[in-house]
Amino acid sequence: MRILFSPVGDSDPIRDCYDGSCLHIIRHYQPDAVKLFFTKDMANKEEKDHRYTKAIKHVAPNIDIIQADTTDIVAANSFDIYMDYFPKSIMELVEKNPDAEILVNISSGTTQMKTTLAMLSVDLPNCKAIQVSTPAKGSNRRNRPEQDDIDVEELIKNNLDEEDDAENRCEEPSLTGIKNFREKNQILSLIEARRYGAAWNLAKEPSSTISEDTCRLLEYGYKRSKLELKAAKTKLNKEERDKLHTVKDDTAEKLLEYFLVMDNHALNKEYAELLMKLTPFMYELLKEHIKRNINCNDFFESCCEQKTKNGITVPVIIREKIDNWNHEVLVNLDSRFGLFKDTDASFINLFYIISAQSLQDVTIANKRLLALFDNERGMSVERLNNLRNTVAHNIIMNITETEFENKTGLEPQKIIDVLFDALRIVFDYNAKTKISKEARNSYKELNQDIKHSMEKF
Repeated sequence: MRILFSPVGDSDPIRDCYDGSCLHIIRHYQPDAVKLFFTKDMANKEEKDHRYTKAIKHVAPNIDIIQADTTDIVAANSFDIYMDYFPKSIMELVEKNPDAEILVNISSGTTQMKTTLAMLSVDLPNCKAIQVSTPAKGSNRRNRPEQDDIDVEELIKNNLDEEDDAENRCEEPSLTGIKNFREKNQILSLIEARRYGAAWNLAKEPSSTISEDTCRLLEYGYKRSKLELKAAKTKLNKEERDKLHTVKDDTAEKLLEYFLVMDNHALNKEYAELLMKLTPFMYELLKEHIKRNINCNDFFESCCEQKTKNGITVPVIIREKIDNWNHEVLVNLDSRFGLFKDTDASFINLFYIISAQSLQDVTIANKRLLALFDNERGMSVERLNNLRNTVAHNIIMNITETEFENKTGLEPQKIIDVLFDALRIVFDYNAKTKISKEARNSYKELNQDIKHSMEKF
């Protein structure tokens, strides 16, 4: 089924002995139905002698003329007013006729009407723009519109498009420029919000005007944001990999990538997702600190046992083993807890181990990390552990920034900033593992590359 949506203008229904655009589309596409759009002036003309509907019925006697959109629009050169009318009217056709092809006349009416309909025919579902050239293949401004007092039957009688060999002047423009402009802006908006998956899906649509190079970078961004790092890197050339992945140590890179995803959650105010990722990040970070910075590389082998709780195997810190490993650490733990008992190797307990060991181990990295989580700065591990408990014992739905601060006593951005500083401290001991300040801007650099790839179009 085909339905034509068409405004009418001064060139309709017939001008200078040729079809106007609306009539010409009906003649050559033979739609099953037509819905007309009238400004106040055009509505008055139709009411006077039914010139538009008479001409249509002459060309297509069986066509269904749907109730027209009759408006009080006088200022026909306003863009804004058509954005109120056209989308609603066309979508009503789409919803009532979901299997129909909607033909959109983009050649009748004012320039503002034509431009608005051209843009909408790209955006709205099931729509196809139809453009009709003038018989002279150029502007028809020199041809005066037919006078309103000329009888419509006379216009039809003298219409040269009634001849059997009359030319079909209809075209189906690709509107590539409009499509590309729209898609570029949609993609720019999506990547600013780190929605690489949605941007990639848009770019790989069969009708998309986005280049393969841009698609490649969007697929990389999507896979990277999903922490599919190995697959993501295959989408880059060596120069791009060297620029976007500056950390060469696998563990350091893994934690950096995890942090960057958390940073993206904070950017988008996705605080529930941020909370969910905080605990595993802190655990892995402090575990690496123990191994790399405080001469406790054998801690997990010497002091922990794997135990199964609720069907899940987890490392448990064993009191007796700590005593055998380092009695002074156990003394420090007992002074904090009264009596340190066997307990899960959670990040809070790993931090207490680090803190207890610091009385013997005064490495610069250890001092810097402990200072970073100083209570006086308001960024204590106890507060972070409260976040862990919030996640563990509650169903986390959407959380506003205010709710986040009420639960934690901390601003989300402050947490993210401190965690990045902690990450840099833990891996700041050689060139291979070192994480630069600029590494945090990696997704911004990716977005710049995506923008540049779209500018090549």
